Amino acid sequence: MTWLWILLGCSEDGAKEESIQKQDPMRMLRRWSLDIKGTLPSVAELKQVQENPSILEDKLDEMLESPLWNEMLVHQLNEQWHTRVDLFSVVPDDFAIGDYSIWYSFNRSVGEEPLRLMAHIATNDLPWTDVVLSDYSFANEQLSQMYPVTYPEGESGWQKVQYTDGRPAVGVLATNGLWWRYITDSLNMNRIRAATLMRLLLCDDLLSRPISFEASAHALEDATTALQQDLACLNCHASLDPLASALFGFYWVEEGNPLEAVSYHPERELLGEEYLGVEPAWFGQPIGSLADVGTAIVSDPRFGQCAVQSFAELYYRRDLDSDDFTMLQSHVQEFVDGDVRIKPLVKSILLSDEYTTAEEMSNGVQARTLRMMSPYQLSSSVALWNDQAWMNSDGPLLDHEYRAMMGGVDGLQTYAPQLYPSTTTALTLQRFAQFSATMIVEQGLALDTGLLKYVDDQTVPEDPAFAQQLEHLRVQLHAMEPTAEWRDEITQLWSTCTQEDSVKLGWICVLSAMMQDLDFVSY
Repeated sequence: MTWLWILLGCSEDGAKEESIQKQDPMRMLRRWSLDIKGTLPSVAELKQVQENPSILEDKLDEMLESPLWNEMLVHQLNEQWHTRVDLFSVVPDDFAIGDYSIWYSFNRSVGEEPLRLMAHIATNDLPWTDVVLSDYSFANEQLSQMYPVTYPEGESGWQKVQYTDGRPAVGVLATNGLWWRYITDSLNMNRIRAATLMRLLLCDDLLSRPISFEASAHALEDATTALQQDLACLNCHASLDPLASALFGFYWVEEGNPLEAVSYHPERELLGEEYLGVEPAWFGQPIGSLADVGTAIVSDPRFGQCAVQSFAELYYRRDLDSDDFTMLQSHVQEFVDGDVRIKPLVKSILLSDEYTTAEEMSNGVQARTLRMMSPYQLSSSVALWNDQAWMNSDGPLLDHEYRAMMGGVDGLQTYAPQLYPSTTTALTLQRFAQFSATMIVEQGLALDTGLLKYVDDQTVPEDPAFAQQLEHLRVQLHAMEPTAEWRDEITQLWSTCTQEDSVKLGWICVLSAMMQDLDFVSY
């Protein structure tokens, strides 16, 4: 990817601009809202942009100032960083802070620490370099009971904190949440951690490199010698091992020991050279310790390139490759001109042709016009009208046991979001829609703040309020105006269900069907 930064400003002669069909204003606002706030826009907002599409970009600017963007970024970044896992090697019992009922919140708290630091930097318009240079992190009450941090007295929830155990100011590289997810042992010796940093911060995945399967004499006789002399091994280990050597302050002598896991160990920093036989370095540049890694990363041109690529992949919902060079140029320029801040970069992506198109584009078969709502987007959207979460004793089902079944990323077995519907996602969505529709209706009809605000248990299809309610549902849930054909079909469904039981069952059927519709689950 070094070509991206080096060739910034170059252009292809004779490149032709492609005329594209933009999304309908209401559907465009819906897509932005789901990707930025994680939830649906209001009917009033949708009507505003339908009547005056020229205010669309103003609405985008408003969304990028919303506090909901921070929460959405936590979930989006997890699709790449994989720290919101369901189980760590250290468990709540090790700290005697609660019974099994807190395991869900414990695991989420641990895993979200690095994600919340990055989300804070992005949404507060701070330089993205702070991701590996900041001297603070984030913790909630639960983490403050375990970690050596300066949690503010009298506060609650996620707060900015500083560690007090002497760990260096290297942003996410100094968070327990990152290294509890990517553990190492006496054989791997931080190599998996070094490879993880290269993948996440440089977009350099060592597993994608070609390797030789022919065992050399060195590899058979002495693995240590092979890693330092065998050309096939050096392909990766020449850069991997020196970086791993700088990470021994987080090296655990006894895996799973809570006393080991919560603290940084400055006295172990020199173990890297002793165990690995190489001095700490960043791709040939000598460094002293972990304290120098952050500076080395931001000085590497691949760091900026990778930031642009990573956010583009998040919002385009696909992997990028060399064919995307021309498209990425403008985003790189926005990132550089915006003092390496994420907000201008994200806005550039969300206004781009590929993101706003309503039709297939010719620049690659992977370019997709429809996205599937993530488990978080589904649950947070329905939560606007239903305060009863779909959950069991272990936690919210769409963020735990059914997360992967609904196409989400659990970070241990699924590493990328599902991009297309499947039998499993359809069944999971059906159960979620049935539960949510039932809860919404049971909370009452004709509520001013409810989804079914225009009807009561006496309203029938002949009443004007019935048609008004259908229009409200179509706009709110699908960001579309109802057609005559759609009205007839949904009214027939309501009538069929009502004949069998009651008016409430009719609306349960309608809501359940609309939440399973492709117009709802896609955006």
